Amino acid sequence: LQTSADLQKFTTKLSQLEQLSNFIANYLEPTLAAQCKVANLRDGSLILTTTSPAWNHKLRFVSLELLSALRK
Repeated sequence: LQTSADLQKFTTKLSQLEQLSNFIANYLEPTLAAQCKVANLRDGSLILTTTSPAWNHKLRFVSLELLSALRK
């Protein structure tokens, strides 16, 4: 089962999402990081979710800095 190509792709993507999640959790201020989760990485776009529109608004304030940090 571990040699299945689909399973390997799935585990690779999970690893990438976990690494991104850890980076974002360490980069953002703790209160915002607690309300923000990595949802997906699709076609080169990182999709984040928040627990409410208010937290989404706060995330938008730091989004340019976050993108810059992720690119590095």
